[in-house]
Amino acid sequence: MVDLIAPAPNKVDQFSISLLSGDADRSWLGNSDAYVVSRTSERLGCAVEGVTSAKYLARSELARLADIGFAVLSDGPDALRATLLDLINKRGRSGTRRVFGVFFNLMDGKMGQKIPSVRNVLREVILENFVVHPGDKLLGELCVKRRFHSLQSAADQTGVHPTKVASVLTAAGLIPRPEDTNSIQIEAEPAEEMLRRLSNAVLTRDALKFLGLPWRHLMSLQDAGLISPINPACGGQYMYCRHDLSRLRDALCQNGCNIEQEDDSLVPIYKAANQSVCGIAEVVKLLVSGKIQIVGLMQGLRTFDAIRVDPKEVFEGLPSYEAVEAALTREELLKQFGVCGATVAFLLREGHFDEFRTRCRTSRKIRSYVTKASVDRFSEEYVSLRNLAVERQISGRALSHSLKGKGIYELPVPSRCRGRFFRRADVNLVNELS
Repeated sequence: MVDLIAPAPNKVDQFSISLLSGDADRSWLGNSDAYVVSRTSERLGCAVEGVTSAKYLARSELARLADIGFAVLSDGPDALRATLLDLINKRGRSGTRRVFGVFFNLMDGKMGQKIPSVRNVLREVILENFVVHPGDKLLGELCVKRRFHSLQSAADQTGVHPTKVASVLTAAGLIPRPEDTNSIQIEAEPAEEMLRRLSNAVLTRDALKFLGLPWRHLMSLQDAGLISPINPACGGQYMYCRHDLSRLRDALCQNGCNIEQEDDSLVPIYKAANQSVCGIAEVVKLLVSGKIQIVGLMQGLRTFDAIRVDPKEVFEGLPSYEAVEAALTREELLKQFGVCGATVAFLLREGHFDEFRTRCRTSRKIRSYVTKASVDRFSEEYVSLRNLAVERQISGRALSHSLKGKGIYELPVPSRCRGRFFRRADVNLVNELS
């Protein structure tokens, strides 16, 4: 007798009654019929509860799941979206059917076509969180633009091993350090340029053959920023983009003309660098900028070792450096303070002086200089023991012993350093007290 009593209507039944009577809101779910809403609620409840199949469930269990699903649907598309994202966070991105289960199966069939508002929300969530390839059909619509790459799809596009792709993208900051390579998702738009470079990548040995230069010269160009590897942080062999190499080679040979035999006035790049007292990279910068007009290409070859330039033109094209009268060399600094080179090197490491490198006007060699402004600033605060002894006309040993006896100690320096410095403020205070 109890089984014959009809159960009380649940929330889905109440919605169906209001839908049939014309009292339901037609803006969100009201555009679909009651049966479609009921089935959608059941399958969404199954996805939330982790039920993999609704085929053999009792009517009471289906009604309970329908209430769970309808509670989400009745709150609007934002609530549905939040629920789907929560399922993704709990179950990962291993696959849409594994995450959404029978709810995805229902939306992927004819039933999903009858409730497009719910189907569109699910489709947008999948596109924003899963790898869908262009041309794939997702919930009845073709995907025309890729939003995410998997590691394997990126490897297929570039022709590079997935492990190498992961290391390059990790070094570029496009993906976090991979722990599980199967769950890696790569945003397609930010990674597009890097993947394009990877698809045209060549190894170091191939780059050397392409440009026609030895490894040490390639490293010089790389240090000067004239060329950069795709994978600068890797521990193995560098990879370079072929397009970047082509642009560099074209820039080197932009003013080139064919020569059949060697000319005494034209020499290879490395010889021009030696005769002009500069580096390989500086000559290459002149060639790339077009400042060197006379460029010979031995037998028409467009390679680094076949390029011939005039060393006089290179020397004249080198940038004119400002005069260094307002600076001191390290040797001049040693004489000024009366200390050893190790002491000056220690003070430079500690940041007491401002050091820069520039080309000497006479020898045109690159040398290190210390600005006079930083030396004057240091001299206002510190005085060397040698200079202080000269001022007081006593020996440095006696002066050092006297100052230490009055509780004044020198600036701490490593034991291998010869020469001591004292604070002027401490020395002046002792003079006033005495």
